[in-house]
Amino acid sequence: MDILNRFSRRALFRILFYFIFLGAVIFLALFYAVDLVRENLSTLLGGTLDSGALAQFTRLATMAQKYLLEWVLPAICLLSILLALAAWLGIRGSLKALLPGSARQAKAKKEPKLTGAAGEDKIQRLRQSKQMYLYLISILQREGRLLDFFAEDLSLYEDAQIGAAVRGIHESCKQVIDKRLSLQPIIDQEEGESVTVAAGFDPAAIKLVGNVSGEPPFQGTLRHRGWQSKREDLPTLSGTRDAGILAPAEVEI
Repeated sequence: MDILNRFSRRALFRILFYFIFLGAVIFLALFYAVDLVRENLSTLLGGTLDSGALAQFTRLATMAQKYLLEWVLPAICLLSILLALAAWLGIRGSLKALLPGSARQAKAKKEPKLTGAAGEDKIQRLRQSKQMYLYLISILQREGRLLDFFAEDLSLYEDAQIGAAVRGIHESCKQVIDKRLSLQPIIDQEEGESVTVAAGFDPAAIKLVGNVSGEPPFQGTLRHRGWQSKREDLPTLSGTRDAGILAPAEVEI
């Protein structure tokens, strides 16, 4: 969509320029054609008119030039802009209709469809991962009211009130994490200390930032210890419950 927007902006200016330029050429051709006729009336008519009729034709040509300036020129400008916008909208609509299809075709070519047991197994694993992710959020909401806190408009409260609320939410959510996960730092050192990243390190576990060049081992400063879970105490979800419901609405009867 970003590509479409960038192309649309560039195309709009170019189409406007071309249509306005074409309108200007048409107007100038009309204007100077009338001026040419006015200047050469006597020659064009071969001297068959008297001076009074010639003067009347000259006045009509002058009035025609004035009419071109006052009415035809604004009309040509407006028509050029309208035609340019219509052409731009047509081109943008065509590209917008084509791009999603092209993206889907590229994705289909890049990711072949899995059929049979392998496809069903992959779909099931993806569904379970999504359910487990949403389940953790639902626990944090049930035990610590985390989503309620995020949805609250904090600008309505004083800093002291927010601090008191955060303390309770922090304690409740920490209890959930400690119960369900066994969190341990990836690098068990204090942040700010010097560390050595040996060869063969796991890029998923250790992220190198800054001026990275050469080959490991690397010597650097620990900016964040990272976290890893050594144990997950999570239930096996049946899939019958809608995983998108993070917290049910409560109605007192």
